[in-house]
Amino acid sequence: CVTEIARAVKGVPWQLFRTARGGEVEIDQHPLLDLWKRPNPAQGGGAFLESLAGYWLLSGNCYLEAVSVGRDVAELHLLRPDRMKVVPGEKGVAGYVYTAGSTKVDFRPEEILHLRLFNPLSDWYGMSPIEAAAYAIDQHNASGAWNKALLDHFARPPGLLKTEEWLSMDQMDRL
Repeated sequence: CVTEIARAVKGVPWQLFRTARGGEVEIDQHPLLDLWKRPNPAQGGGAFLESLAGYWLLSGNCYLEAVSVGRDVAELHLLRPDRMKVVPGEKGVAGYVYTAGSTKVDFRPEEILHLRLFNPLSDWYGMSPIEAAAYAIDQHNASGAWNKALLDHFARPPGLLKTEEWLSMDQMDRL
């Protein structure tokens, strides 16, 4: 499902508009459109958006780093959510710490765009749809494993208790 959604996001034809008298006017050429088509030297716009959607859906969080030259954003980079830590502050996010191996990089809040899905259990991190559905997924996987094991044994139960006499309720409870 994640792959299909991410590929669909990748294929969206993005447009840029500005508000003018009488409505909106489409802008055909702009540095923002160039950045969106080629966010960084390693990725084109489609691959970037596909990765963004994948991270967001799998972890509930997506982190974009804006690399600026002067006042202009020159590159956008996706940072792996499993390596990012939010540093809470008194009035919101105080910063972010990105850890890759033994290397740690500190970011100011304005250097990172944190996209997150709703999470009723955290003020700082999003909850992925998979995490929200984890119990149902586990239940589905366990029932599939049980059914397979049953079929592997020609639908015979794994054990049988046989007695010569009827068991009392107390004996059944203890058993």
